[in-house]
Amino acid sequence: MKTTPRPFAALAALLLFAATGCTGGWIQDQSRLEFNTSGMDSEAVKTPFLRLEITELVNDGAEVLFSASGSDATGRRTFVRHSADGGKTWENVRFNGRHPDLAPYRIVRGGGQWLALVIENSRLMPYMSQDGKDFTGTGPGITFDTRFDGAEAYWSNNAWTVITKSGKGFLIHRSQDGGTWKAVGAKGIPADPNLHLLTIASNGTSTILAGQQEENGSKAIQAAAYLSNDGGLNWKNVSPDSSKVAPGNSGFRGVHWDGKTFRFAGFGYPPSVYYGFGSGDPEANGLNASWTPGGKWSLAIDASWANGKEEFPSVKELTGTPAKQLLLTETGAGLLTDYRLYERSSAPVWKAVHLPAAAKNQYNYLSDTALLPEGILAASNVTENGTTRPSVVLLDRKGNTEDRTPDIPAAVSEAPAVSQFVEAEGKVLALGSNGRETSLWTAEDGKTFKDRTRLTLEPRQSLSGMDSNAFGDVMYGTEDAWNSAKGLLWTRKSGGSWQSYSGDLFGPRSLRGETPVLAATVTSRGFLASGSRADDDRSVTSASLAISADGRSWKRIDVPSFVGKKDNDRAIYALAETPGKTLLAGGFMEKSVQDAPAVWRSADAKSWTPVALAKVKGYTDSEVVALAAGPKATVSLVRAHQEGKGTRYVLYSSKNQGKTWSSGTELPEALRERSYESIHLLRDGDGFAVLGTVGTPAEQKPFLYTSEDGKEFQAKDLRHEALNGESIDIGAATIHNGKLLLSGFAGEAGNRKQFALTVDVPR
Repeated sequence: MKTTPRPFAALAALLLFAATGCTGGWIQDQSRLEFNTSGMDSEAVKTPFLRLEITELVNDGAEVLFSASGSDATGRRTFVRHSADGGKTWENVRFNGRHPDLAPYRIVRGGGQWLALVIENSRLMPYMSQDGKDFTGTGPGITFDTRFDGAEAYWSNNAWTVITKSGKGFLIHRSQDGGTWKAVGAKGIPADPNLHLLTIASNGTSTILAGQQEENGSKAIQAAAYLSNDGGLNWKNVSPDSSKVAPGNSGFRGVHWDGKTFRFAGFGYPPSVYYGFGSGDPEANGLNASWTPGGKWSLAIDASWANGKEEFPSVKELTGTPAKQLLLTETGAGLLTDYRLYERSSAPVWKAVHLPAAAKNQYNYLSDTALLPEGILAASNVTENGTTRPSVVLLDRKGNTEDRTPDIPAAVSEAPAVSQFVEAEGKVLALGSNGRETSLWTAEDGKTFKDRTRLTLEPRQSLSGMDSNAFGDVMYGTEDAWNSAKGLLWTRKSGGSWQSYSGDLFGPRSLRGETPVLAATVTSRGFLASGSRADDDRSVTSASLAISADGRSWKRIDVPSFVGKKDNDRAIYALAETPGKTLLAGGFMEKSVQDAPAVWRSADAKSWTPVALAKVKGYTDSEVVALAAGPKATVSLVRAHQEGKGTRYVLYSSKNQGKTWSSGTELPEALRERSYESIHLLRDGDGFAVLGTVGTPAEQKPFLYTSEDGKEFQAKDLRHEALNGESIDIGAATIHNGKLLLSGFAGEAGNRKQFALTVDVPR
């Protein structure tokens, strides 16, 4: 089974966050849309929206690199900072002379240089720096499929090494200069599905991969370690014999080179407990180990950080020096997540580190740590009233704390930012907000949004999309709690009042508490909401659909074709109803670890029949990501992609209510660092249009295709002064009476301008 991401996950996040304000650079001209902001003077309006999470905290002595990524009022936002003095002062970091558009996936120190790896369109793009402040792209990058790959980077044997892990095993990528990379297979590591190597460390000469080995057909699990002395080309099994210390099963979860020896943290079941015999068994204890190449293993059960009485924590980080080590663990999910930091010096057991208490109505989630000469640098994500911001503090050797958070300015709201336009019943609705205050505007003329309805949301609630027609209105989003989320729906029947619902529409929460609503619509049969749900161990994902007659109570629709199986995941990303009142749900049905596009049909919202669309030729995976139904045809937008290739969108059409589909216009392939963003499938009278942006993260440019019959789409030249800048992000779009309504941002990261305008649809 591979984990398939929502193809519009990044887009959904942009829509969500674009609804939260704008920058001071409002572009003005006669095509500008006007919004009534009378009375918008609440504290929520004055509160800048900020949702940034720490991605990296890496140090070499007192030199520190810090990165955070997420969104503010301008949409997607990334901050990378450098400090030469342990976080006392910070300087901006630039990539190719610009503010970074994407957060580094990994930052590594080695050979007197810094290497940053950034994920761009399914590739790990390398950037090099001598001083940690100015990074330069050095090559075409490394193929990297984020659906099922993991990657680690290190400096070993006078070369950079990136090791990626997928269902095919391990692949080693070596480079002397960070620009030219050579891929080779990792020899000596068995292609064994029962071997799970989860963590890596290197001392510059020797490299360790550690995890656990399961015995086929048995419940026995033993700690495993493999050693390479040539930069990862050849590996040798150096696993310890843990049977005497933890005969009831063991495994490694973290490894670190402290300057003298490799240190390991993991789990171990003592002689009195054997893992796997019923839910009443105790949890595992902690397992400490150390090993030096050519030496002997030292292993011991350690209850000081995992005592077997509570849920066994995941090891977030293990780091340190011969004199002092740090261990960061995590248990639970959502608001119940518990992060614990431990330290040890000469004593073999770990001692809890006292962390600063959170303020009232705040939650602090420790994300990363760095061991400095003067103490511990602790980086946390702090949530309060729906915002998340990074916090960095120094815990000195005397127990004192000092704030060393880098300055991260938040954009201030001056005008509404729109997350979605909807054209319905001769009017245009705009869902958006100023600061933390969300509103729904209505324009009779498609330009002047006079009527405003303030939507009262809880601090952790956000609305990201909506649909409206003669049957009513529906808005959807999330109610989140740090790293978990549940669906949020606002519904209104035609002529009725708004109803709010927050909960897990598709059944029990998954492991991380996520049952997101990916699409919602209002139909002749009631309100529909769609998404996906994972089983308990997240090994299988099923398509999910829920229905409600009144918006207050929701019922999951269970049909066999929605249920996922091993290597056959399913999900629903788009919903529509044809003029003939046929309900459609678009997504994918995985076959042999490859996604195949599918549209489910229903005449009564009870029974659903899947219709397979032809896969896009030349690509392993295709999914339906948008649907639009008109009087002449129904159109589906299919996203096609493949590991090592680019991404392409293809338009399909149906003349018989979705019974059969034929492929039509193919949009150009986005290769290497280029990618598609902010794509919208729109109705244009009786015809259709597809609008979005394509390019590198720094040079996203708009495109427009239109069609009268839904089958053949023609490229059009979309012109407006506001769309001539760099990094265009069109967060909301619709067509009303032959005019395009667009809202979004443009410009370099850190200096983006908002636009909300109307232009004629080119004919």
